[in-house]
Amino acid sequence: MKISSVNRTVNLLTQIINIEKPTESPLKFRAQKPPFRPMPVQQPLPRATPESRGISSDLVRTFLQKLADDPTIHPHQVMLLRDGHVIAQTAFGAQEVNTWKYTFSACKSVVSMAIGLLIDEGRLTEQTRIADIFDKKLPALSATRFNDMTVEHLLTMSSGIQFSEIEAMTSDDWLKGCLNSLINGEPGRKFHYNSLNTYVLAAIVREITGQELLEYLRPRLLEPMGIVNVFWEKCPDGIERGGWGLYLCPEDFAKLALLVMQDGQWNGKQLISAEYLRRATDRRIAVPEEYGDFDYGYQFWSGRKHRCFLMNGMLGQNAVGFRDSGIIAVINAGNYDMFQTNEFFRLTQETFGRTFPARLGGDISAFLRLRRTIDGFTPAPPKLFRKNDLPPEAEMLDGLTLIPDRDDAAASTGLLPLAMQVISGNYTDGLAGIRFYVENHTLYMAYHEADETHTFPIGFRAPAFASLKFHGEPQRAAVSGAFARDEDNHPVLKLRIDLLELPSSRFLRLYCYPDRYELLHFESPDEGLILTNIPRVANSLEDVPLVGPALTKITTDWDYFKYLVKRLFRPRIVMKKSDTIPPVKYGD
Repeated sequence: MKISSVNRTVNLLTQIINIEKPTESPLKFRAQKPPFRPMPVQQPLPRATPESRGISSDLVRTFLQKLADDPTIHPHQVMLLRDGHVIAQTAFGAQEVNTWKYTFSACKSVVSMAIGLLIDEGRLTEQTRIADIFDKKLPALSATRFNDMTVEHLLTMSSGIQFSEIEAMTSDDWLKGCLNSLINGEPGRKFHYNSLNTYVLAAIVREITGQELLEYLRPRLLEPMGIVNVFWEKCPDGIERGGWGLYLCPEDFAKLALLVMQDGQWNGKQLISAEYLRRATDRRIAVPEEYGDFDYGYQFWSGRKHRCFLMNGMLGQNAVGFRDSGIIAVINAGNYDMFQTNEFFRLTQETFGRTFPARLGGDISAFLRLRRTIDGFTPAPPKLFRKNDLPPEAEMLDGLTLIPDRDDAAASTGLLPLAMQVISGNYTDGLAGIRFYVENHTLYMAYHEADETHTFPIGFRAPAFASLKFHGEPQRAAVSGAFARDEDNHPVLKLRIDLLELPSSRFLRLYCYPDRYELLHFESPDEGLILTNIPRVANSLEDVPLVGPALTKITTDWDYFKYLVKRLFRPRIVMKKSDTIPPVKYGD
């Protein structure tokens, strides 16, 4: 890694931690994602009662209730299948079952399928050398280092490439960074999870076919399965990110897992060879136990305790397939699990990691209990709204405009949750003020940042839906509000903004005191995302020259680091009344 790259990376991390100035990324953010457009599911999976597929409705109900009750899982939607039939599906809270979701690293398995298709077509093999694929792009000084690296080393996360996600945050040429990278050890010897391995695989698809990854996959895999509502973010150089960035609807996520379970067959047609999928989902390399109960195949995880495969994305995006029972569990969630360490995996393996009969006798009482439980996860909105449905406290806020009384925390505070700002490189320019108004018996909030304004309705009896844009990037949101009182009986407006395409929610609390207002921000996943995972990240990078020591330096005083992170994730801003929201520019 070059000194200049290290300096850019450390500078960015230092900026993120500093709440007194907005973060200025060395890369200009470019909006890519189109707005989500709801459409009927193409080739919907057949539905069946659990009992007709050999599973007790009470078992399913207990499983779903445990997911909902567990404080670490934060499920957004869950789908259960057996033998290709959906036996249960539900969303939680304001979430929706048919909105596409950001899948994070679960899409690595989709990249693996693309490589499998190339192998099926005879255009490469697992043993094809990277140096032969990129012979015209590989720098002369790097050729020796890449001589022994093969496609299989990328597939198994054992290439040793040191150019990683943290450096990609400040680089505009990822392929060049990978091909110029130092190699840590001999390829194939050690598992080292690095999403840029998957990025290089996506670049291989482009190099061999001349097509974008999605362009290559559509006629061969996606369209035959009815997967049409899909989007994949690209790197600054226009190649799909590969290791993350895929938006996929939950039922389509389940279809891909089902394709693997069916050894590549779909509607009687062999889309991808069974031989490749078996190799991809079998254990190819051992993984340290700190990652969870799975070893690694070809961009799929392979169960140690059960014959199962896993498509795994951080923050709770998972599809687990149990080969012995034919059961698939799909979840999209919003937690701070980076791999497979939260309770979802224990509960899922404990519940479904065994054999079941082909069919059970009908149990209408158990099925009705399951239906009532599922209905309770997403309370139905009231059928009729009336003028007096708006809480009386809303009149107190009508016409109220507030601006920060000081510049400190406001300079780095925005509506998009901080975790997603960092992941996407879409940083706020700071809070300028907020304004409330009532229109058509609905309370609206306008959240003004230094360079853009987000306006949305607030739903008090049921979530209100809105389309928000963050520097041109549209995100579907559900906004829920409630008024409460603090311990001194001061009114408090509580807002929850669920970003339905992301694993994130933004929470706002406006405390209305006689002499001032205070606006508290927090989010889910919260600061635990950083504090829980930074030791693992630091450990994984300790052997990387310059970066490891630099990261260690940032976190040397752990107590002070925790204080900075909590302050960053939970800014509390003193606000004052104003007639207008004046233009503001932080950081000058």
